[in-house]
Amino acid sequence: MMERVSFCDKNPHAIDFRYNQNRMGPLNDMMIEYCHSFRCPSSDGHSFWRHEWDKHGTCSLSRFNQLSYFTAALNLKNKVDILSRLNEKNIFPNNSDYASNDIFQIIRREVSYKLAMQCNTKSGLQQLYQIHICINKQGNQFIDCKVFIKRKCTFVEIVFSPFPKI
Repeated sequence: MMERVSFCDKNPHAIDFRYNQNRMGPLNDMMIEYCHSFRCPSSDGHSFWRHEWDKHGTCSLSRFNQLSYFTAALNLKNKVDILSRLNEKNIFPNNSDYASNDIFQIIRREVSYKLAMQCNTKSGLQQLYQIHICINKQGNQFIDCKVFIKRKCTFVEIVFSPFPKI
């Protein structure tokens, strides 16, 4: 099934808005290191980046082309180090159970804004699936997330699984 492009910017001058893997060249190595999908099976990242561009990047066509959109994402990523903050509090991706509120509060302190966490539920356990951190339309600062989460982390304890090898 082909993913629908949001193209919510409605910029009449945006001619070439589809994701193009070749445009990622200058950022490819950094994107693989810092912005890969943790979903199994792991991939080279392009299907994940295509999804992010099609769903979110096309909403900012009057501000960013594909390369500048992902450059802005990397710049914001460099402002926070979520995994290090979690590790400092002895929370590691090692299939252990952790208090969902602890994870939420640590990340919230790191970004200083409201975020959203999403979990999968399997065999009576919830596993951390995604962390949504929202940014302003200019792409240069974090803002409170106002997203609807289908699979909220409702359990007191959640599993933080290891990342697939890429």
